[in-house]
Amino acid sequence: MKKLILLLLFIPLVFSCSKETIKYNLTTSVNPIEGGDINPNGGIVDEGTQISIVASPAAEYLFDKWSGAASGSSLSISVIMDSDKSVTANFIKKKYALTTTVEGEGIVTEKVIKAGAATDYNSGTIVELTAIPSNEWEFKEWTGDVTSSENPTQITIDKAKSVNAVFVKKQYPLTVKIEGEGTVIIKIDNQIQNAEKYDSGTILELTAIPSDEWEFKEWTGDTDAGAENPTQITIDKAITITAEFEDKNYTTSEYIKFSGFGNALGEIGIKDEQRAAINGLYVHWNDEIVITDYLNHRVLKYNGTSSTSEVISSAKMIGLDNADLFTNGVTLGDFYGVLNEGIDAVVRVWPGSPYENMVIFGNNGRGDALNQLNMPQGMTYTSSYIYVADTGNHRIIRFKWNEQTGEVVAGGNGNGSELNQLHFPSNVEVDNDGNIYVADYYNKRIVKWEPNSGEGIIVSETGGFDIAMDDNYLYTSIQGDNPSVYRINKNDKDDIILISGGNGKGSELNQYENPAFIDIDNSGNIFVSDDTNLRIMKISKN
Repeated sequence: MKKLILLLLFIPLVFSCSKETIKYNLTTSVNPIEGGDINPNGGIVDEGTQISIVASPAAEYLFDKWSGAASGSSLSISVIMDSDKSVTANFIKKKYALTTTVEGEGIVTEKVIKAGAATDYNSGTIVELTAIPSNEWEFKEWTGDVTSSENPTQITIDKAKSVNAVFVKKQYPLTVKIEGEGTVIIKIDNQIQNAEKYDSGTILELTAIPSDEWEFKEWTGDTDAGAENPTQITIDKAITITAEFEDKNYTTSEYIKFSGFGNALGEIGIKDEQRAAINGLYVHWNDEIVITDYLNHRVLKYNGTSSTSEVISSAKMIGLDNADLFTNGVTLGDFYGVLNEGIDAVVRVWPGSPYENMVIFGNNGRGDALNQLNMPQGMTYTSSYIYVADTGNHRIIRFKWNEQTGEVVAGGNGNGSELNQLHFPSNVEVDNDGNIYVADYYNKRIVKWEPNSGEGIIVSETGGFDIAMDDNYLYTSIQGDNPSVYRINKNDKDDIILISGGNGKGSELNQYENPAFIDIDNSGNIFVSDDTNLRIMKISKN
C-alpha cells in the first residue's frame, strides 16, 4: 500500500517537468511597399523575447513612423513578445522645393500655384509649368533648372529646383517711307536709333529733314501728326509712316486771260485810280472761278480756263437799284455768296437760268448794330456760320444761317493796332478748330483770333488785302512797287517764303501789276487776280 502511494505522488512530478515553451507570431510590413525595408521580416518568437526591429528607407523615401504594436519615429525599436504582434514601418516620399521666378512681365502656373511661390513636391512628381505673358510681352525661355523655350514644359522633382521664366517686350517693326527728297531721324531719349524693330511701348521721336530746295509737308500712314515736326509715336503695333516732302519752288502760269477792258462778257471794267477792276476772287470746288467785276457792277463766273463768263449777280438780279457795288464773295456749299457794298448785305446766289439772288443778311442800312454791316469786303463760312469782314466797323461778325442778328468774334473795339483791335479788316478765314484769321489790311498784318478770345495773335507782319488758307499755310499778295505773293506758316511767322512775283511790276509770268485778290483750290493751286494785266494767275507746286 505504501508503494502505491509513492507511485501516485511521482506521476504528477514527471508531467510537470516536461511542459512546452510558449511562442508568438511577429508580423512586419512596410507602407508603401516601395518605401523601404524592415528587418526582421517577422517570424515565430518565444514568449518574452525582446526583438530589435530596424526600418531602412528606400532611395527618395524617408522613414516616417511605426504603427501597429510599435510607435515612435526612430529607425529602430524593440518589442517584447508577450503576444502575437504586428508592426508596420511607414515611409514617406522625400519632398523638394520648386521655386519659380519671373523676369519681365508675366506669370508661371504650376497647375494652381502662383508664380514666384516656393512649393514642396513629392520626389518624382512631374510638374507642368506654363508661362503666361502679360499684355504686350511674350515668353522667351526658361532658365535655371530648366533650359528650354518650350511652353508649357515639364520638370521632374528629384531635388530642390529653381526655374526662371524670361519674358521680353513684344517688338514691332517701324517702316519709314520717304516721298520727295529728305530724310528722317529717329531718336529715343535724344539718342539716334536705327533698329528694324522696337519694344512695345517705346516712344520714338521722328524728325523730317528736307533736302535742299525741298520742304517737309506732312506725315501720313499710321499717324495723325499731320505737319507736326518733329513728332512722337508710340510703338504698339507694326507701324508704317511716310514723310512727305515737296519742292519748295512754285510755277506761275496764266490761267484766265480777259479779252480786254469793257463791259462785254469776257471783259472787265476799266481800272480807275481808286478801285481795282477785279474786287473779289474765289474758286469753286469744280474749277469754276468767280470774280467781282467791280466797275461793271456785276459778279462773273468762269468755267475753268475759259475766257467766256456769265453774270450770276447784279443789282437787277437782286432787285435793288442801289445794289450795284459788289466786293468779295465765297462759295456757300453748292451756292455762292457775294458781298454788296451798296446795300451792305450778304447775297446768296442759287445756280439756275437765270441765277436767283436773295439777301440773307444785312440790307438794314449802314451801321454798327448786330444786324448791320459797313462796307463789307470779305467773307467765309463753316457748316454753322457765315463770317464777314465788316470792314468799316473794324470787326469780324458772324451769323448763323437764316438768322438776321450776328455776333462780333474779332475786333469791334474801334480802329487801331492793339491786339484787341482791327483797322479796316479786308478778309477772313476760319480753320477746323474755329480759329479766325484776319487780313488786318491797314495794320499790314495777319491776326489769329482763337475761339472766345478777347484779342488776337499776330501770325504774320506781312499781310495784303486778301488772304487764302490751307491746312498748314496762309497765302497773301502784296501790292506796291514790287508786287509779290507769299506763303506763311500758320504756326511760325518766321517761316515765310516768296512763291511768286518779287521781280518788280510788269506783265511777265514772274511779275504782277496789281495782285489784289487770292484764293486756293482743293488741289493746293493758288489763284491771284492781276487785273491791270487782264488776267488771273495760277501758282502751282512743282
